[in-house]
Amino acid sequence: MAKLVINPTSPSKKEIPIASRVISIGRDPSNDLVLSDSMVSRRHAILEQRDDIFILRDNGSANGTMVNGDPVESEQTLRDGDLVAIGSSRLLFQLEEVRRRAAESEDVEESSGVVGDAALADKPGGPGPPGGKCPSCDAGTMESDRFCRSCGFELVKKTSLTCTACGHDVPLPAEFCGRCGHELPKRARGVPATRSHMASELLPRAPELERKARARAGASPLGRPRPPVPGSTAAKGGEPAGFGIRLVAAIVDNTILGIPLLMATLLWVTFGTSGAGPRAVPIRSVFMIWIVFNVFCLSYYLWFWAARGATPGKSLLGLVVRTETGETPIGFKRAVLRMVGYLASSLILGLGFAMIAFSDDKRGLHDRIAGTRVTRNP
Repeated sequence: MAKLVINPTSPSKKEIPIASRVISIGRDPSNDLVLSDSMVSRRHAILEQRDDIFILRDNGSANGTMVNGDPVESEQTLRDGDLVAIGSSRLLFQLEEVRRRAAESEDVEESSGVVGDAALADKPGGPGPPGGKCPSCDAGTMESDRFCRSCGFELVKKTSLTCTACGHDVPLPAEFCGRCGHELPKRARGVPATRSHMASELLPRAPELERKARARAGASPLGRPRPPVPGSTAAKGGEPAGFGIRLVAAIVDNTILGIPLLMATLLWVTFGTSGAGPRAVPIRSVFMIWIVFNVFCLSYYLWFWAARGATPGKSLLGLVVRTETGETPIGFKRAVLRMVGYLASSLILGLGFAMIAFSDDKRGLHDRIAGTRVTRNP
């Protein structure tokens, strides 16, 4: 039987037995394992059992999934004692069968009195931490363990570190990157860590997760934009939204925009008529009302695109307007170019909007003019 221990170093840790072959993990309540965290996507990851192995698959989540501190690109096989990081939660994967075999092997060796290097190589703890025990919970460890199988304590530190400035792999111990001279984080310079420091690795690390999320969105760790890897989630910015759902979002936005116009009409009918019929309204007044309404519509779209990344209609359906590199919101300049594309599409009888339905990348004329795309939220 396999299980997940949620936040193993926390007093409120919780054990979840893996009873089915496929378990969905995410923020949405319909998942098998629900993690109420804003940094967790609605459908974040899948844990699947294939024969005797367990596979963890990331569903293109916004903030990614990590196993033992390394990001999961597509899917990864889990071993007993692996530590999974999803959002601010830590999930310790445990296999009772492996744990039972290790205990039986240890009992046989102790009863037979075998001592020496050969025994230590197979015995839990071998050449690992002193005494073959976890320094945090005193549980037995094995040679290949990087994290304690019982409490998730980090047993082996990495021998290299990736520089956050240039991406160079720096051998440890080191204080500065050998390529660009960037100062490495003090906690990762290869200095032996204390028990309290190593245990803190299991606690939520919002700045670190934010940096990784920014890197996935197409920005460098220092905040400077960089070209995304072709074919990656950051390059695509998520799944393109099709014509149908975008049409529904446009209908919702037009309905919202029509509310002020409807109220103005009702007020005019109520107060602008006499007993004999409607009063004559000066052409200039009608023209002014038309101008004010159109300015309101333009401001509505420009502000929501530039500042929020989506109009209320798109937000209601989980759509986001992004740049070609995946950044959102798109800024005022691109929002103006997008509005120019809207007007151009209207002048050619909506053919610019029809391009969304017939193009592979689901981009209309206004998207191509502004360098934007509309995607679904993960």
